[in-house]
Amino acid sequence: MFYGLKRLKQVEFQHSPISREGLAGLREALPNLQIVHELAKPKVPRRQPVAANNPELKFLSWQHQPPEDPQAPIEGIYWRPDGNIIEDPELLTPLRLHRWPTPPSAPGGPRYLHLFVSHPRLGSPPYGQIQILEVNGRTIDDTLRPTPPLSTISFGVGALSHWQYFQVYIAERVKLPRKALVRLKYTTGDWQRLGTIHLGSKPGDRPAAGTTIVSVGEAVDGASHVSLYIDEPTSGKFEFRVLAMGPEEQQRRDWGQGTVAIAPPGLPNVFTFKFSQPLSALDGFELLGREIQVTEFDGVVLR
Repeated sequence: MFYGLKRLKQVEFQHSPISREGLAGLREALPNLQIVHELAKPKVPRRQPVAANNPELKFLSWQHQPPEDPQAPIEGIYWRPDGNIIEDPELLTPLRLHRWPTPPSAPGGPRYLHLFVSHPRLGSPPYGQIQILEVNGRTIDDTLRPTPPLSTISFGVGALSHWQYFQVYIAERVKLPRKALVRLKYTTGDWQRLGTIHLGSKPGDRPAAGTTIVSVGEAVDGASHVSLYIDEPTSGKFEFRVLAMGPEEQQRRDWGQGTVAIAPPGLPNVFTFKFSQPLSALDGFELLGREIQVTEFDGVVLR
């Protein structure tokens, strides 16, 4: 490319087409040469700003189970996402509030990785799903699917935060990488009113975009229910709740117990919300939603 330029100390390219491969060849031929060009600048990783209200991945562990004695030390190794082991037992205090039976782990059998996430306490307790992926965002194994939390508790003076405890099943065949991308889908804050469901709503009525009434009815025991088709894009965008509306204040606080029937890809899921009151005691229902947000934790050490 260049001949007789071994004593050249600096070269600057202006408005000249040159590739990164060409610059690499130039550097190899003239290692002491200073090159002034946009492509010659070192790449600086872009960092996304961290919002004050974002959840935090606090620490991880294997087979977490708090001791029955509140004064007993918490056994096992707990580490931060960067791999540093937590030495101060006071930092593990929220773990004592989570109690969930953990299946025993036989040598060579499946394991359970535990992840603890803290959310700022904004409104109702958060919804969450966590998934462990390759650092490039690809799936590690089909068994590592989005996992809901086993428990959510409020912690701190004045309930300053919500803590969620996730238990991820690791099949025997799965070989985890040393570092991974942990993706958290979550909602937090207040519920938004998306639409009204009337007592006389009929199948096919649409109380909100992406939603369709399947039925509004009552069981033989007098408990009422609302069933909705919610299309795939919409169900992936919002967490849904249905609130029963009645003449008395306590009836306005009757949140429906929701279940979902997952449909095949491309078909709408069916969400059903059940209530303790009969339809005769109600004025109707409100369909509420919270937008699902996504945050990712890069380079999480799995040990």
